[in-house]
Amino acid sequence: MPDRFHKNYLAACDFVRQFSALFNAADRYPSLLASDESYIEFHRKWQLSAYFSIRKKQLTDAIDSSSQAESVLDQAVVDSIMVELSLNTQLGARAIWAIRRCWADDVYLEPLASRFWQLTIQIILWYHHSASDALRLLMRSNADEELTAVDQLLAHVHDMFALRQLCVDHIDNIQHMLPTTSSSKESLAVIVDSLRDAICQAFEPSDDTAGRAISHISATIVAVSCANLSSQLRRTTSQFRHTNRAAPKSPSAFVSKLFGELSVVELKISSQQNTLAMLRTQVCLGISREVARVSAEALSTISKTEASLHRLRKTTNRASHLDHANDLPVPPGVDLRGTTPASDNDKIRHQIWLDVMETGRIITDSLNATTHEDYEHLVQLIAPLGT
Repeated sequence: MPDRFHKNYLAACDFVRQFSALFNAADRYPSLLASDESYIEFHRKWQLSAYFSIRKKQLTDAIDSSSQAESVLDQAVVDSIMVELSLNTQLGARAIWAIRRCWADDVYLEPLASRFWQLTIQIILWYHHSASDALRLLMRSNADEELTAVDQLLAHVHDMFALRQLCVDHIDNIQHMLPTTSSSKESLAVIVDSLRDAICQAFEPSDDTAGRAISHISATIVAVSCANLSSQLRRTTSQFRHTNRAAPKSPSAFVSKLFGELSVVELKISSQQNTLAMLRTQVCLGISREVARVSAEALSTISKTEASLHRLRKTTNRASHLDHANDLPVPPGVDLRGTTPASDNDKIRHQIWLDVMETGRIITDSLNATTHEDYEHLVQLIAPLGT
């Protein structure tokens, strides 16, 4: 009966303190009192190890949703904690409940402080393993580059970041319960700092897992956003090939739509600054990399087509001379002549340049993020196309 044990133990300890205070025994003869046979026997009879084992089993059974024990945590309590702390998963709520119980007034005993602290770290590790397993299952189910499991992935990532801060903040709430070797504030501050460091170290594996999940989410968003990028550039080609359209002056409409999926996800996590920043950075890097790759391929195809047509004309009419700069042979790769868009191909090149530059403007100015190094390299190569 751990509840009764806890109550009786505190009452007995309080009696000893009050009895000792009658004679100032604790102040005048501290070592004598602690070494007295009756005093030692009194403490030996309290089976604190057994009490801790029972409490530990109660807590571990309660947070393990697969447990069939009678003390399984009430779902209403889990839901209440999720609302109170703005948590998104039951795993996070169960972990916080268990940590709070370790240090609750009706559970915690000062002689067991180190054991309850070890149990706190074990609960954090239990949460990490459980959440990591859940993330792995979700990432496997979302391996087809669809956004079906993104919401659940983001929920776990949010709680991984949130739990660390909640645990660190909890240290401040239990300062008065921590035993110290001296009553000085400096001594307590050292202990509190050490506990905070231990919390952060315990959450380091969760940080790695959250990072992998965000990378997976980012890759999924990039894949969905850029799925039709090649077809969009082919459409750009058809818009100017043999259509006698005027040279382009504005970027294509599809460029802003590249960031539509990111905007939808960001609305869902607008309050989760850590997750939002990491996700935005990786998505912007991925989209700019894809834009650079597909644009470079499109420009290379244009140049190869021009070179093939030139060889064909040269074969059929070897006597003809090249009169215009637009008829010059173009080597495979990006065209760097920098001529004013006049031919159909030059119009297409200029439109691609406009689209590439608009992609960078959205990323740097609107989203305050950075572009991929492949994108930066392409921008330098095609700079003459903007003249």
